[in-house]
Amino acid sequence: MMMMMMMMMMWWCDVIASDGGCGSYSGDVCQSVISRRTTVFIKSSVDVSVTDAVIERWLQPLDQSTSCYGAAKTLLCHHVYPPCDVVRRTPRARPVCR
Repeated sequence: MMMMMMMMMMWWCDVIASDGGCGSYSGDVCQSVISRRTTVFIKSSVDVSVTDAVIERWLQPLDQSTSCYGAAKTLLCHHVYPPCDVVRRTPRARPVCR
């Protein structure tokens, strides 16, 4: 499971490095992790409902009652929907780790 998550993160880094914009998260899967008031970077060519379905599929093997589930969900949601860097002229994803 951990290897699959790492591969997903590497793939998603390529996705968020390209065009997109800042906006409010409008999906369902990550709403317990990302506030609707938080401005996140959303890739322009990726539909939020499709991305949410992928996150759900990656979390499916985990038991929801374990702390691993919550940690994995938080990690995936913040990686796929990173905070938006609005300081620069062009909106971009702000790195989660500094």
